[in-house]
Amino acid sequence: MIIHWYDFVGTFGVILCLIAYFQLQTSRWTSFDLEYSILNLLGSLLIGLTLLFDFNLSALIIEVCWIAISIYGVWNYFQNKAQQTSS
Repeated sequence: MIIHWYDFVGTFGVILCLIAYFQLQTSRWTSFDLEYSILNLLGSLLIGLTLLFDFNLSALIIEVCWIAISIYGVWNYFQNKAQQTSS
């Protein structure tokens, strides 16, 4: 088995997503925390990058969804922050 540079990038992305999930499950973060969404977004982007070199349709679908949901989480965080400061 040959391990390429993008395999390391994807593995780092997996680690980021797992850290975010662990922080959520141990109640250190909530799903509304910016850190949670950012780590998931970065992790998913890195995992998605590997698909440019080794395509897998089901992996692409889950990563696109994960990225979209994470972007929504970031957007929602800033929307809530803006509402709190205007109140």
